[in-house]
Amino acid sequence: MPGHQAPFLPDPVPLREALRGLRHLLRRGGETLRDTITGTGMTEALPRPAASLAQSVLREAEGIARQMDEAASDLAKTVLGGADLSADARLSDLDTGPAFAAVIYLALARVLDRLGIRPAFISESAALRALSATSPGADDAGTAARLTRALLDSRVIRDIGPEAGAETGAIAVFAVMLWLQSGRGDGDDTDALAAAADLARALAPEIAAAGDEAALAQLYRSWAPHV
Repeated sequence: MPGHQAPFLPDPVPLREALRGLRHLLRRGGETLRDTITGTGMTEALPRPAASLAQSVLREAEGIARQMDEAASDLAKTVLGGADLSADARLSDLDTGPAFAAVIYLALARVLDRLGIRPAFISESAALRALSATSPGADDAGTAARLTRALLDSRVIRDIGPEAGAETGAIAVFAVMLWLQSGRGDGDDTDALAAAADLARALAPEIAAAGDEAALAQLYRSWAPHV
C-alpha cells in the first residue's frame, strides 16, 4: 500500500535485558528478604503469635515475588522468544550479531547452573558488545582467548553472589569457549556443554594463572579437543 509504513519493531536485546534484570532483582530480593528474617533469628526471638504472623507475611511476600518472577519469565518466552542451545554455533563461524550473543547468554546460564551458581545476572548486551569488539585470531584458540578477555572485561556475568569464588566468572566463560570449539555433533550440545563445564572447573587453577591471551590460547589448544 502506498505510503504504508511497517510497524516499529523494537530491538529485542535491550527488552530481554530489562526483563531479565527485573527477574534477577525479584529472585535476589526474595532471597535477601528470607535470609534477613530467618538468618538473623528474628522470628525465633518473637513471641509465638508474632512469630507466626511474621512467617505468614514472609510466605505471602515470597508468593507475590514468585508470581511476578513467573510473569516476567513467561513474557520473555512468549513475546521476546529465546535462544536455542542446539543452534549451530561454532567459534570458527564467529557471528558478531545478536543471534550468536543469545547463544552465549544461554550457554553461560547452563554452565553457571552446572557449577551450582544461582542466581546470577548474565548480560546479553555485554556479550553483544564483546563480540562486536573481537577480531578473529590466527586460529580458534586465539579467537577464543580474545573473546574471553572481552567478555570478562564487559562484565557479561554480574551480581554472581558472595557464595561464588572470584574465579567463577572466568571458569564459566572458559567453559563456553571450550564448548564453542568442540567437535560436537548434532544433538550433542547439552552433553558437550556439561563436559566443558566440568573440565573448566577442574582447570580452575590453570585458568586463574593464565595472565594473558597467549596463555589462554595455549590452554584452549590443549583442552578443546577433549570436549
